[in-house]
Amino acid sequence: MSKPPSPPDLRCTDVLADALIGHEGALAARLDYRRAVLELVYDPRLLDHDQAARWAQEAGRRVWEQVQQCPLAGTGFCHPCVTKMREELTTFFGHPPRVVLEGEVLSVRLPRRADTTARVVAKIAAAPASAARPHPTHPSHPSRKAALAAGALFLFLLLTLFALLWLASPHAFA
Repeated sequence: MSKPPSPPDLRCTDVLADALIGHEGALAARLDYRRAVLELVYDPRLLDHDQAARWAQEAGRRVWEQVQQCPLAGTGFCHPCVTKMREELTTFFGHPPRVVLEGEVLSVRLPRRADTTARVVAKIAAAPASAARPHPTHPSHPSRKAALAAGALFLFLLLTLFALLWLASPHAFA
């Protein structure tokens, strides 16, 4: 296995951690790198919806700028950055947050409590081309269209073969 490139001085996880620490009403965040979406869970008693939406959009934009500059992005070497983020948040809060990287989704749940929660989703960049591709079972997926075309061609050829065999049989014109 090759050695990963070194992370930049400022990591996307640093930007997200600073943004979460900087807003008392922030409870959790979910960053989907593939879809370029930041979801924020917040305490509506401390942040109203418009404030939360602006916060999520701005924080998401700053995080996305770091993702675009990171030599580690998309290489599978994000775990050291996530571990560093967990350590920094634990130091700040005194209790460990729940920080999980599953595939291309980073989930962070801070050790803050709230009686009620609300959620806001911010599209932070145009989704990459790979994210725009439909699921393979969707009728518009290219491989699905190719399979349907191949099936139709097979059925046409099979029916043509039966028609020719029927025409070639002695009782076809009897």
